[in-house]
Amino acid sequence: MTTQLDLTLDPLEEVGFRNKAEEWIRRHKFLRTTHFNAKELESLLYIYHKLQRDTSDPSKNISRFQLSTIFHVVFGMPDSILMPRIFHVIIGSAASTVPVTSWIKMMNIFLRGTLEEQIDYCFAVYDAQGRGELRRDQMMNLLRKMFFRHEEEEVEETVKDFVDIILNMMDLDKDGKISKADFKETVMEKPLMLECFGQCLPDRAHTYAFLTTFTDRIKRF
Repeated sequence: MTTQLDLTLDPLEEVGFRNKAEEWIRRHKFLRTTHFNAKELESLLYIYHKLQRDTSDPSKNISRFQLSTIFHVVFGMPDSILMPRIFHVIIGSAASTVPVTSWIKMMNIFLRGTLEEQIDYCFAVYDAQGRGELRRDQMMNLLRKMFFRHEEEEVEETVKDFVDIILNMMDLDKDGKISKADFKETVMEKPLMLECFGQCLPDRAHTYAFLTTFTDRIKRF
């Protein structure tokens, strides 16, 4: 017997959703391109479906505003200067709506992403110019947001010191910048450096709490 997804859901709507979910999973090959099983994908797609119902046109994608709410309420991620970059990497453009493929891509990276997948994602967020490298001025801009600007000169000096420390750790070929290869090699050895330029992922507590709502396949953090 199939478990009912939601007791408040009309039976006909549930049948329609299940058919739509099967089509999404098959068409986009989610079972092959993510780390979720079929039941987990159905649950994540159901959340997307419910968000769709709250849009002005339920046949369309969910909105950027809805995704922002998920970031803040579900994942506890503040609205930082990195948020536009996070949206760009997840959605793939400056679009105002979020297709189901981007929704599952985000959930896969946030909830089940391997370290290497999360490295690729975080570096893409930091690399706003898409050059495949982080230069000193980019690092300065990324780190400034972490400090309260009581004294501008003190902030600049602190940021410069942090950049020097990070360069010393991550600039493996000593060319004055951090390539994607530098970043990946350093983080594979020192995972705590993954979000050294700002939060791109939900913390462990929020990740664990969200996973418990739809699966018992939860790794120990």
